[in-house]
Amino acid sequence: MDFFRTTTLSKKIAALAEPVCTACGVDLYLVEVLGDRAHGKTRVRVVIDALDGVGIDDCAKVSRQLSAVLDVEDPIKGAYNLEVSSPGLDRPLRNLDDVRAVIGKTIYLETREAIEGRRHFSGRVEDVLTDAIAIQVDGRLFHIPASAVNKAKLQYNFSD
Repeated sequence: MDFFRTTTLSKKIAALAEPVCTACGVDLYLVEVLGDRAHGKTRVRVVIDALDGVGIDDCAKVSRQLSAVLDVEDPIKGAYNLEVSSPGLDRPLRNLDDVRAVIGKTIYLETREAIEGRRHFSGRVEDVLTDAIAIQVDGRLFHIPASAVNKAKLQYNFSD
């Protein structure tokens, strides 16, 4: 189960971005298509990663090449802004496998609906079960169903 909402458009853009990323020597980590109501434009966020990390040159290269592909294929109706970035220190966690990889670290979770009176959880991942995340928050252990997670991200701790 993915925590990020995928749409037909985000899947189509991911399919176009995957070979571009491969040709640029990076991995496609995430594609999000977001509306920008303030400016009336669609925002396409492409997150790339690599084992040895990605830099601004990698982002610029993918952005140039993907922009050309999107111009030719034209999957997006109207104007859009393309953002290409690395996952960063507070990388988004896409699914339970990503959370499993950070057991023992601090994450931030936001749920779709309140669980025990709250929707925001910041704490240490204790375990990942078949369909839930066990997270220690303020001395309490919460079991957050994967289906309830709206978004999750690593909270980088400089003391780790």
